[in-house]
Amino acid sequence: MNRIISILASYEDLLGLELTVHDLTYFFCDAEGERLLSQNYYRHMAPVCALHHTKRCLEECQHFANQHSGEIKKTWIHDCWKGVREVVVPILFESRHVATLFAGPFKGDPAKMIQRLPREVIQEQLQLPDWETDKQVSFELVFESLSKALVHEMESFERPLVHPRLQEILNYLYDHFREPIGVEDLAKSMHLSSSRCIHLIKELSGKSFKQLLNEERVRQAKIRLVTSSDTLENVATDCGFKNQFYFNTVFTKYEGVSPGKYRRQKLDQA
Repeated sequence: MNRIISILASYEDLLGLELTVHDLTYFFCDAEGERLLSQNYYRHMAPVCALHHTKRCLEECQHFANQHSGEIKKTWIHDCWKGVREVVVPILFESRHVATLFAGPFKGDPAKMIQRLPREVIQEQLQLPDWETDKQVSFELVFESLSKALVHEMESFERPLVHPRLQEILNYLYDHFREPIGVEDLAKSMHLSSSRCIHLIKELSGKSFKQLLNEERVRQAKIRLVTSSDTLENVATDCGFKNQFYFNTVFTKYEGVSPGKYRRQKLDQA
């Protein structure tokens, strides 16, 4: 067990809650690029979530919750469409939102708990601990402390230094990988001509704009393949690929296996 998992497990044992981490930027990796989080921490493993995971779940947790966390950059309380409440904590590194921590689950808004859900999910809902409003501030402080502890631990890893301009390029690709962007869009954001931008990318990374963009899209697809049960078509669209066929071609080129096989392999390892 590495230190990151040890820290998360100790907080889970102490508080009796489940923790989930959406690693949005591959922040939790060692110097060789190996992931430090086990599969269990990528998914919402509580039965109320796992028993009925839908596209709507993906939209709320993978999209809305992560996006909102990046916008406000502070701890907040989220009630999902199932009536499940979680404490959501953006994990920040050098003021940038690199991951999102979810802690819970609790009973949420009663009005949302009357949704038409499978009986077994409703039974799990009713067994969730009640949310105690007077403990909200304490929870926020505890999980902000956890977030800082995780970042502090990651700072102990020796990582290769990244040129500031290359980091700016990578940040742009992360922010816009879902969109149909081209090198001219990046150039505009960096106040450069397209030709100068192309030269700069090659000089700093040894790769083309298309290679870097595809790498980011594949990286994001890998996260979604192991943290959701969404269809390959939806994963492709969500990660900026124009269709599933192109997604399959690019993914296989970079990973050596198809998206479907990659998902099966990772789930078998869990």
